Amino acid sequence: MAVYAPTRADLRQELARMMQDAWASTTTSVGTSTTAIDTMLTQANNFWRNAWFLPTSGTYSGTEKQVSSSTLSTNTLTVGPAYAGALASGITYELFKRFSAAVYQEALNQAIREVGSVALVDKVDVSLTLAANTWEYTLPSGFRYIRRMSYLNGTTDDTRVFLAPDQDWYIRFASTRKIVFGGSLNFPANTLMIEGQSAPAEMTLDATTCPVQPNYLLAYGKFYLHSILAGSDDDEASYHERQMLIWEKQYEKRKADMSAHVYPGSKSIEPF
Repeated sequence: MAVYAPTRADLRQELARMMQDAWASTTTSVGTSTTAIDTMLTQANNFWRNAWFLPTSGTYSGTEKQVSSSTLSTNTLTVGPAYAGALASGITYELFKRFSAAVYQEALNQAIREVGSVALVDKVDVSLTLAANTWEYTLPSGFRYIRRMSYLNGTTDDTRVFLAPDQDWYIRFASTRKIVFGGSLNFPANTLMIEGQSAPAEMTLDATTCPVQPNYLLAYGKFYLHSILAGSDDDEASYHERQMLIWEKQYEKRKADMSAHVYPGSKSIEPF
């Protein structure tokens, strides 16, 4: 049975719903480079002024603009700066009044960064080619732990040679991390395989799936967004401060339920 893995788009929409800030629809007529038309836009004139318009399909998918006005009689949003061409009919889009899509997405990615040392994911790198009489190589970026290193001594996987840490290799901790091999090793000109673990990657595209527990991400996202509003001139700043404290406890509890699984014998690369 397939496991549901929400995408960045799913989580952005859910977080906006939790913040009572979600609208999603589809344009019903061809607009212009600064207007989107949708018969579902039946709110009063300028209800959407200063909101954020995010196309989620079509030529300009992902390019967010701010709404300068909205007109009930023509079911039109006016946005700016202008797109390079007209907004087509049939484009799906989202609207946000409290925060831009970029802020919602930053809240989710900040949550991922917060658990970078515990929500580890497996990482394999095969970008380095070994060379005769060369015993130092720049360590590829992204590793938090190195589990093991190996290379092929032939053409099939059963000829793989595993190198012993401390005996055959170590990591030199300088401004640029270096893999240093023992000078007595005689390498064939083959690819080095580095296996280890990295921090979970941030979500950079709407189709990117969530790399950590989604309920933790949403709890952190609510804490993050309420903390912004608690420090603003919003009339409900005290309400947002209370919500910030509630969701801070929620995300910390969910974070505490995570634990880093580090393979025995792995070498730490990044100090925590």
